[in-house]
Amino acid sequence: HNPSHTKTLVRVPFANGIAMLNSTTVAVASSAKMGVNLYTFSPDTIKLHFRKFIRAPSSVDNLSVDASGKLLMAGHPFAPGLMKVSKARAKCNMRGSEEEKKACECTASSWVAEWSEDGGLNTLYKNNGDEFCSSSTFARDVGRGVSIVTGLYDRGLLVAREV
Repeated sequence: HNPSHTKTLVRVPFANGIAMLNSTTVAVASSAKMGVNLYTFSPDTIKLHFRKFIRAPSSVDNLSVDASGKLLMAGHPFAPGLMKVSKARAKCNMRGSEEEKKACECTASSWVAEWSEDGGLNTLYKNNGDEFCSSSTFARDVGRGVSIVTGLYDRGLLVAREV
């Protein structure tokens, strides 16, 4: 509530996702980079210290952490495809002309992964946009074995159950 009590800790371009992995580790995703920055957080001094960079085969959008402590991420493997869908949305009208209906098509690729210190980066889902478009957030209920992915421009959710 008081701007004089705020402080810039790090500068990360297009920092879309942030998650606390535990009480001392902060993960920050940047849509401009292909990966996630991990920082050690010191609440006493309110400082972040760079720890490591997790390289990914995709621009990472949003982050979350599941009950088992795994870092969950979703993103966009092909930025030009996402930009094409984004630009077309202004003309999208499902009840309009053929051109307006075509502008509603969602063909941007999707990528979803988990990361842990022990297991490293593990891609769980990837497609070229024909099945699910523009993945942006991944959440998982470990107890029920259910994963949910949102799409930035897709209609609905992608839901998967562990077998």
